[in-house]
Amino acid sequence: MHTQRLQKDKTDCIGKDALFAIMGRLSVRQRAVLSLRYIEDMNLKEVSYILNMGYAQVIWHILTARIKLKFLMVSGGHHTIPLKRFITVFGKLTRV
Repeated sequence: MHTQRLQKDKTDCIGKDALFAIMGRLSVRQRAVLSLRYIEDMNLKEVSYILNMGYAQVIWHILTARIKLKFLMVSGGHHTIPLKRFITVFGKLTRV
């Protein structure tokens, strides 16, 4: 639904459909790391433990996800927004 907009100000908005499409382009591990870190507000050690991956891997997935998200937003014609805000909005939309 393109009429629904998530916005902070007039230059910083992204549609709900675009948000889901962009998140869908990330790997499962990238989405899991971002969800635990930013939606569940866990620290990096907790994320590492829960996903049974090394601390450095967690940092790597966050870094690569940030780069990919920024690329996907820019290439899709959207303004970039802070990662934490992007993930938080996604989390609010996916909560039951």
